[in-house]
Amino acid sequence: MNPVIIAGGSPELTERHLSRLVRFYPEADVIGVDRGAACAAACGIRMVRAVGDFDSVTPEQKMQIAELAEQIEGHPPAKNWTDLELALQRAEGMPLIITGAGGGRLDHTLSALFLLEASPEQTVIEEEHYSVQLLRPGTHQLRTRGHKYVSLIPLGQNVTGVTTSGLLYPLQQATLYRHRSLSVSNEWTHREAKVSFNDGLLYFIESGDA
Repeated sequence: MNPVIIAGGSPELTERHLSRLVRFYPEADVIGVDRGAACAAACGIRMVRAVGDFDSVTPEQKMQIAELAEQIEGHPPAKNWTDLELALQRAEGMPLIITGAGGGRLDHTLSALFLLEASPEQTVIEEEHYSVQLLRPGTHQLRTRGHKYVSLIPLGQNVTGVTTSGLLYPLQQATLYRHRSLSVSNEWTHREAKVSFNDGLLYFIESGDA
């Protein structure tokens, strides 16, 4: 079962969302990252590991993390990697479910999105109101996670040969450009969609109104 990484503890990281995520992946190993570990502990979620410098948690939260994490991996605040990247390094190459990736900060959100490029395929950032997966060239069968809108955003300059089905506005051998909005705010017509393309890297973003 894919590990679930609870990262950052963004303002949107609600108890309802975390509880739903853990119920949806009941066999998954949970890894808490810094303030995300504190959020998990506050919800009574047990973790196989808590990773981070823990500079944004209180002494009381640290005690709660210690009670619910099998292993605590501490790091100094001054380091070359974000706490999320350290957690990804410990995931042993398995596809991941990541939540709380942004931590309420734009720089952390962008960094998390770019970290998907170095993550195992089928890794998903799954937040309460959106999910993100980075697709590589080929054909992908994707199933809705319950949100209304679908956007396809190139990671590089462009992505060629994009063909889709199962969406309201299908594409046929289209070229998508990062600086154009052609593929933003599509919608599901079925519970599954097919996306294929020839080259480049493509963010598959499913989102709903907050």
